[in-house]
Amino acid sequence: EGGGPARRLALAMWYVTDDRHAEVVPPYGSTAEDLEAQDPNVERVFRLNAKSLKGGALRIMLSFWLLPKQNQPSKGTWLMNNGDDGGLSMVFRDRTAMFTIRMGKDYVAVDRRKDERSNPSLLYRLQESVLLHDLLDELASLASGGEEGVREEDRLLTLEAGAIDEVR
Repeated sequence: EGGGPARRLALAMWYVTDDRHAEVVPPYGSTAEDLEAQDPNVERVFRLNAKSLKGGALRIMLSFWLLPKQNQPSKGTWLMNNGDDGGLSMVFRDRTAMFTIRMGKDYVAVDRRKDERSNPSLLYRLQESVLLHDLLDELASLASGGEEGVREEDRLLTLEAGAIDEVR
């Protein structure tokens, strides 16, 4: 028909003997967080349980807070990425690892993703530590109402007493 070349459909199949390299087929109805729980290259750094959390507003606020952090301690140290799944990722300049801030209905969590062939560099670990301690300080400020004295019901985040110190 039509005088052009015949069209063909090609399928490729492969056999994998090592489960680490097998393709993960997500079950119907699963979420991105469910898939990351199965990924050996993702490690939970901390999970901060919240009494209340305004996820969308907190995500926007943290996006603005992270923007200038991309250039600390020097220009281009970090690259921020707003993920499609709602996470805020910070990729380190040597690309050995990154961390992602995730917000659920009642928690804020930070996960580290590394390259499966190597561990995060020492420089990454040092800079990640500095940035995450700053993040915990910022979350503590938001949860306490900050210098403005925001009423508890209007805060983006409220935490149990001592929650920040527990995850440090």
